[in-house]
Amino acid sequence: MKKKQIALLCVLILSGTMLAATLSSCSVRLHDKYWVAEQTSGYATIRGLTAAGREQTELTLPAEIKGYPVKKLEANRTFIAAMLGSDIAHANLGKLRKMTIEGSVEITRGFFGNSGVEVIEFLSEKPSILKEGIFEGNRRWAAFLIVPEGSPDDFFGEGTENRLKFKPLEAINGYFIKENIFHGYYGDKEHIEVPEGVESTAVNSGVGYSVTTIKFPSTMKVIIARSNFNASNGLETVYVSQNTVIEEGAISSHVEIVRY
Repeated sequence: MKKKQIALLCVLILSGTMLAATLSSCSVRLHDKYWVAEQTSGYATIRGLTAAGREQTELTLPAEIKGYPVKKLEANRTFIAAMLGSDIAHANLGKLRKMTIEGSVEITRGFFGNSGVEVIEFLSEKPSILKEGIFEGNRRWAAFLIVPEGSPDDFFGEGTENRLKFKPLEAINGYFIKENIFHGYYGDKEHIEVPEGVESTAVNSGVGYSVTTIKFPSTMKVIIARSNFNASNGLETVYVSQNTVIEEGAISSHVEIVRY
């Protein structure tokens, strides 16, 4: 390696070290049983989960940590990402599948991108800010977002995540159904039966990792091609009526389809 290249590399490393030191001096670590957080400018920013937190499948994020209001979910960027100017940062959320958020927060790009989180429930009636691409990363689909019953249609501002939004009455017993369209299921059941009245599946609809068998109702007219009933999730068998149309690619070829 040439001397100029070595010198440039040293400068970059030194700059990154100084930047990290500067950032750390501006924030204070908040110790919590489950949440890795920092206090900056009078509020708490969630960076990820502790070792104990990463072992949980469901957690509630409180509105405050150590007396500081939780205002942002933003993972720490890697050194390379920071040097390249990327704004994507993935949090290590371990086994977490459902997160309930008590307060109004801002969630930054990529926070849930490498996680297995399937449901995020917002309890505050004050809208949260979801940056574009909060699920960007190594995921096949986004999570379900549950908001208070009286929430406006643009609860998350102008972001595309509004399409993932469900009211509590649209998410009964873990079944996410909106206007007779089945979006998916979240829960611990291995065998599920989609309620009568459902007529179609949604784009990227799917079920959690626990489900091995799905029975669709006799009212189901079509399972669209861009559904996501995939054997890699553990799904083994799908029951549909004789009249249900299954578009090509809607169900993985490794999943058994049984007509009734």
